[in-house]
Amino acid sequence: MDEVPEQFDGAACVTTTGNVANDGSDVRIAIMDQSNREAVTIRPSQDVAGFETGKRDASLAGLAGRLGATLQAAPSVLVAGEAAGKQLMEVVVNGGLVRASDGNGWRAFAMGPKGVKEHARLFDTEKLQNMINAGAVWQVASVIVAQKHLADISRKLDEISSGVRQISDFLDEQRRSQIQGAYRYLEQARSALEAGDMPSSVRNELEHCERNLLSLQLHLDSEFRSHLKEQAKHVETFGTEELALAISQKIRRQETLLRDIALCVQTRICAWHVFSLFPGEPGLKESRRRDIQQSIDEIGALAAELTKHIERETGNMHSRLNLGSTLARRRDALRQQAAGTAHKITSTRHAADRAIADTVGMLQAQDATLRLLVQFQDGAVGEVRQLIPHEVGA
Repeated sequence: MDEVPEQFDGAACVTTTGNVANDGSDVRIAIMDQSNREAVTIRPSQDVAGFETGKRDASLAGLAGRLGATLQAAPSVLVAGEAAGKQLMEVVVNGGLVRASDGNGWRAFAMGPKGVKEHARLFDTEKLQNMINAGAVWQVASVIVAQKHLADISRKLDEISSGVRQISDFLDEQRRSQIQGAYRYLEQARSALEAGDMPSSVRNELEHCERNLLSLQLHLDSEFRSHLKEQAKHVETFGTEELALAISQKIRRQETLLRDIALCVQTRICAWHVFSLFPGEPGLKESRRRDIQQSIDEIGALAAELTKHIERETGNMHSRLNLGSTLARRRDALRQQAAGTAHKITSTRHAADRAIADTVGMLQAQDATLRLLVQFQDGAVGEVRQLIPHEVGA
């Protein structure tokens, strides 16, 4: 690729390698980083069949208005001659580059068959800056990337909703509201994405959600460990029935605390998923993923700790008036209860492992190139459809 003109001043500079062909095939607009990697390209298209069979849904319809503000004059740049009638334009988004960078330093250029050329400038810089602004296209690209994740985010929110409905009575009102508030806000974030918007206010609020949830998780962890150390009091003069009941109640309380910790982690995973769709900050995204993974591992460790502790505590159950068979039966029942709790929590831990692995896998898969076809009617943006992958080369 030829070198980008050094005199470029940050505006949208459109050049061509000569006369633009009637179908516009000689030129495309490319938004590139300083290494000349193309994150977004805009080119004319003749793929009527691809448009007819392309995917269309409410989210793509919402993007039409955003694309319209950015690409309204693009047909006159990419297509010579009359702008009347229907025309197609292809918008190609490299999801990996969009998520990795915040868009600062990206520039819009016109590319011909041999790369960027300085001669044959079609429009002055000021007009192009108003017509095709790299930052505006970048924001549209970010929204497009986010749209692909809506189904998975919705699934995560449905799972959190079930946990919120069963939230522990042991949580005080302030702590309970932190989980419920984070869930409600993530619902709002999903609604914004569905409407074709990705506001910076959502990005900022996600930090608030993470801080609240992490604080609550650490508080619950501390409470779990504190209660675990407390030995059930043996206040009976004769027998062990009340002691066994107290240990059983302790196991149920610890199970509830572990379930609430898992719900905190699950909500953090969903918030991290949404955060990962915003461009830039790859280091913070990875650091948060590692911290969440550590929290998931700690859930499994706490479940194992509960099992060991109950094993020791039941081993200390003694009474001269209880038959050995009675003590054995009560010890076995309590150990089975603790093992059942550990199994349920371990299952929750594995579900969290899968949730974060699914998100990582989806982010990688959805970073693949996405192609949209935009139909213009008499120069105005009409419908937007997504090219089905197997039809891209058609």
